[in-house]
Amino acid sequence: MKRIALALLLLVAGLPLSSTARGVFYQGGVDSVEVGTQAYTYFSALVHDDNFVSEAGVHFVYQTDPACASFDGSAIYEGFTDVDGRASSPRITAGNVLTLDCATSLTVDGVAGSIDLPLHIFSAATAVYTPVTTPVDAFSGTEFFVDFIIRESGLPVNLLPVTVQIGTAPNGATAILAQEPIYGLNSGLISFRLMANDKQGRYTITSTDHGHTATLTVNQRKK
Repeated sequence: MKRIALALLLLVAGLPLSSTARGVFYQGGVDSVEVGTQAYTYFSALVHDDNFVSEAGVHFVYQTDPACASFDGSAIYEGFTDVDGRASSPRITAGNVLTLDCATSLTVDGVAGSIDLPLHIFSAATAVYTPVTTPVDAFSGTEFFVDFIIRESGLPVNLLPVTVQIGTAPNGATAILAQEPIYGLNSGLISFRLMANDKQGRYTITSTDHGHTATLTVNQRKK
């Protein structure tokens, strides 16, 4: 009877009741890596109790297929969540086997099942680089974006670095690069922020990614 009364008191007070239930929020990582290279970033997940309070010191395991990838040379990486409840892996390294699904997963003590982290191991040689839209409309004296996407086997892939060359129309219409390329992790998208000059004209922008060239046309005019 006293135990029931205490539970009711805690509920009325708005305080959480004790519980051993646990959950995981997957925060991100890579879904594609070029064969024989290391990923740009690591996998990360947030472990929490059933009140969504982060839990430190919880054991977790990342595992991958050793035929196609590894964590610092091992198929398994074990660790404990940090003070913020994060379960983070080392950066994964792709092996020499091409596959659309290098089986990779995360398991956390106290959480049923595992989180699948499918991983595409691809070759840069067979990737395809294209503009997202062409032509692109721009206005003189203003900023604008041009976007390219790189795919392999029809899927977007992570592949850097890229270069860009901005053409000039016969009358001098052109643009300058306003900042470094903006790279969308796991989307295959690469965006360039440009500033148009004060002239009207038609010119091309060409970007190259690992030997793959993509060109789009800019129609630049006055507002």
